Amino acid sequence: MEKPKTELQLIIEFLKSRFLFPIKSVAFILYFITIIVVVGLASSSIGLLGTIDLSKNFDINAISLSLIGYSLVLLCSSAIEFIFIGFKDDEAIYHSLKNPISMLGISAIIFGIFLSIIALNVANIWFKLSIGVLMTIGVWFMWWISNSRTLSVLIDYPPKVPDTTGGIVTGSTEQLQGTITSEYTS
Repeated sequence: MEKPKTELQLIIEFLKSRFLFPIKSVAFILYFITIIVVVGLASSSIGLLGTIDLSKNFDINAISLSLIGYSLVLLCSSAIEFIFIGFKDDEAIYHSLKNPISMLGISAIIFGIFLSIIALNVANIWFKLSIGVLMTIGVWFMWWISNSRTLSVLIDYPPKVPDTTGGIVTGSTEQLQGTITSEYTS
């Protein structure tokens, strides 16, 4: 008889399945690289344009703060997916993990804010940069896992237009499917 899995084992199994799920989707990988990594880092670095002086070295402190700010924004959006977790039909065995996974999201936000406060108060710019880089990489993993089953680029769209619009269009008339309640009719 197989021994039942502990809560920690189920959480690790859940995170692993969520991490591996989108690997087969080229659209998800391209979205992640293009939007989350390239556009996210570029847009968070726009504030650095005023600090760039080609005759000097880059301002490591400004780069660190930019990375930390980017990480916090991405962390909060990813953690919300954990806090308000929704399970797909094939993830029924994980329904008992709703509260622990929600706490994982809340803990991640608190831990991220804590690391940010430490980084803001550290004088060593290289330590500050390493915190920013580690936060960014960690948040990328968190975003990947939290959005792996919910991102719209992974959803199969209906093959027919009526399935999407809810009606059948013939010529210039549309026949709606369903009923309209009396409060909306004249």
